[in-house]
Amino acid sequence: MQKLFSLFALLLIFALPADGLAQNVLSAAWPVNAGPLNPHAYHPNEMFAQCMVYEGLTRFDGEKPAPCLASSWKISDDQKTYTFFLRRDVKFSDGTPFNAHAVKMNFDAVMKNKERHSWMALVNILKSWRAADDYTFEIELSSPYSLTLTELSLPRPFRMLGPNGFKDLKNPDTSGEIAAPIGTGPWMLTDQKLGQYDYFERNPHYHGKVGGNIDAEKIHGLPEANSRILALAKGQIEI
Repeated sequence: MQKLFSLFALLLIFALPADGLAQNVLSAAWPVNAGPLNPHAYHPNEMFAQCMVYEGLTRFDGEKPAPCLASSWKISDDQKTYTFFLRRDVKFSDGTPFNAHAVKMNFDAVMKNKERHSWMALVNILKSWRAADDYTFEIELSSPYSLTLTELSLPRPFRMLGPNGFKDLKNPDTSGEIAAPIGTGPWMLTDQKLGQYDYFERNPHYHGKVGGNIDAEKIHGLPEANSRILALAKGQIEI
């Protein structure tokens, strides 16, 4: 399923707009709205959209975990302590710098609702986490776990919400609503009409490179499969 969402995201990024579409807006369709895009929550947040907006410390390159917001890491001899060295050229979509303190806020929020995420083995053995300095983040496990880096790369829940995305900076909690979907990913949600569409624009502060010449993506919410097929046939959508 993760490969399916990854494929959809790649299509959104690299597909070229059809003739007649203005301002390089890619038009697509999905059965439902993207949701409030809380990076630490599940339904009704759509996984593909969360991946467009948010990133984790690691990513999965198709074969193994690879660097993402963490440029590298070190694992202790007993394999219980992971030290992540964070990228220094990253900003959230609102221009706020990404650092280890933001990572800690996200881990605090995820672990505050540990039961929600108890399906993940890492959550159940995560003993402590801390910002060692501005760009060094450390986690300690109660026992060695070989899939730690892999689970940190999953679409949720260990994805990074910008500090201004929390309703309360002193008490980061994402069990309810977030203030705004602010991430470090290549896209940002800029408009949303429930039952109609979600509108994404490029994140001007994105640290990576995105191919193609798409400036924005308008994803229409069309619940019926036949409606999506007809819209595609009529040229109303491209994906």
